[in-house]
Amino acid sequence: AYSLAIRSTGIAGAIPILGALALGAQRLLPILQQAYSAWTVMQGGQASLEETLKLLDQTLPKYVDQSPIAEIPFQKGINLKNVSFRYEENTPLVLKQGFNMTIPKGSRVGLIGITGSGKSTVLDIIMGLLWPTSGDLEVDGEKITEKNCRAWQCRIAHVPQTIFLADTSILENIAFGIPADKIDHARVHLAAQKAQIAKNIESWKHGYNTTVGERGVKLSGGQRQRIAIARALAL
Repeated sequence: AYSLAIRSTGIAGAIPILGALALGAQRLLPILQQAYSAWTVMQGGQASLEETLKLLDQTLPKYVDQSPIAEIPFQKGINLKNVSFRYEENTPLVLKQGFNMTIPKGSRVGLIGITGSGKSTVLDIIMGLLWPTSGDLEVDGEKITEKNCRAWQCRIAHVPQTIFLADTSILENIAFGIPADKIDHARVHLAAQKAQIAKNIESWKHGYNTTVGERGVKLSGGQRQRIAIARALAL
């Protein structure tokens, strides 16, 4: 504005140019706001994209192409002997040296402790998802190693706190991952009975063909949990 005003035409000649610039800036402002918003979304999603690409680059487990293996015998119990665990070499021990635990077959055991005391770590070790830094996991006195870990995992099921339910029927959610034409209906019904939800399902109009909605929104929290238990028993 100053440079235009000191010209021979003066301030009167600068007003039309300044008005055109102001109008153009006003028109550009919404577009610039959209561009900035898109840029921030791209920056925010970059970390998630990098994590996803790292997951895609991971090699598949060796057992993916292998035929199903026989389950490991389980007649007596589970033993953790002198177990310790740390997530990385220079981090403190989550489970200190000398942790021992025995779970007899048929017993019910609860792990209670403050946050960070290692409850989930113990369960992950028992399921063969983590390997102890030292010590052994034994089933009926047999040490679980990488060679027989899959045989042990075929014996167990895990029901997480947050349940994933697909927007399909109860039948397909219990027999999750099995093609509809290959579902063993008798096995699904038996699993529902053991999970104590069969009477509820059978009282509904469409029975086992009842759709659960996206993430099970048509069911109560307890019903979702029991369907997850039935899934664990059926599979």
